Amino acid sequence: MMRNALVAVASLTVVVALNGSVLAEAMEGHFRCGITDYGWPSSLEEAPTATGSAVMEFDSDGKGRFTTGSLSEHLADDTRTFGEKVCAFQLVKGEYHMNSANAGTSNLAWRLKVGSDSHCGAWLRNANTPNMGYVESPHDYETIANTGSFFVLANGTSRWISASAGGVAIGVCGQVH
Repeated sequence: MMRNALVAVASLTVVVALNGSVLAEAMEGHFRCGITDYGWPSSLEEAPTATGSAVMEFDSDGKGRFTTGSLSEHLADDTRTFGEKVCAFQLVKGEYHMNSANAGTSNLAWRLKVGSDSHCGAWLRNANTPNMGYVESPHDYETIANTGSFFVLANGTSRWISASAGGVAIGVCGQVH
């Protein structure tokens, strides 16, 4: 169950905060998001289980692209007593599209950074390496990509959601000045 819950983390999506009347062309600057990951319930009677948290920072060029970014995931690690692993990712490619003045979608691609916990690869899939065990190198794993939806509030912050077979990730984002 833990491994399936962690898959939701790989489907995180960035959204940026902006005034509800501002279009994608004006989305320019540095942004920070707080994220919580949940695994799907195992039955109808159960609630989702929180499986991790993350902080994401990125820069937007105001023309539909995220130019730089980082993601730091804090996940439970069942291979250690009271364990937690920190998986750091670097943005490879990102873009966003506004569907209206207060809603849109984003597409992101992330690569595991050198220096991440050696257990981070246990939930990243790659045709060249098994999906269990330790990471020999972050470059042994393919880029992870995802899509999600976001909603902009009148106060300029945004709320977003991204779902996968393993669970759901939700977050709040705001511009950092």
